[in-house]
Amino acid sequence: MYVDLEALGGTEAYHVGASIKNAGKRAFAVSRIEDPETVAGLLARVASLPAG
Repeated sequence: MYVDLEALGGTEAYHVGASIKNAGKRAFAVSRIEDPETVAGLLARVASLPAG
């Protein structure tokens, strides 16, 4: 999975869910995460992950 934090402006985060039956085959929901503290925490964690 590739996340371009610059394209999101570093201020938005989304949750993409897949059904258990079809896990990894298709997305069934995309939700925007609106709580600023949650978004900041998630983006910080993603940014700290090793590239590759």
